[in-house]
Amino acid sequence: MHELIEIARQNEELTKRIHQLALTLMDAAEPKEIFLTLYDDLKHNFRANRVAMQLFADPVFIDSYTNEEFVEKDIKEESLFSVHYRKTHANQLAFKAPIASLPF
Repeated sequence: MHELIEIARQNEELTKRIHQLALTLMDAAEPKEIFLTLYDDLKHNFRANRVAMQLFADPVFIDSYTNEEFVEKDIKEESLFSVHYRKTHANQLAFKAPIASLPF
């Protein structure tokens, strides 16, 4: 019973940190702030040793910020993620628009 209570406390603490991260991200005025907030928050509040992010898209919706987070859509690593996504979301993909039509 004590173990279940401790797990519930840990889950509550995690929920609070996720909620605070979401609120902080909503306050970000520019893309650079979003990425810096994510990196900082994940390292400090979620105790991540390293944080890396890759977006397989062109930053067409962002005029003022292009950085290493954006990588070409057609690089080899993107296919690894898309194959996994299609496998794990096969039922959902039948009812939604194809990935190619997404704005990014």
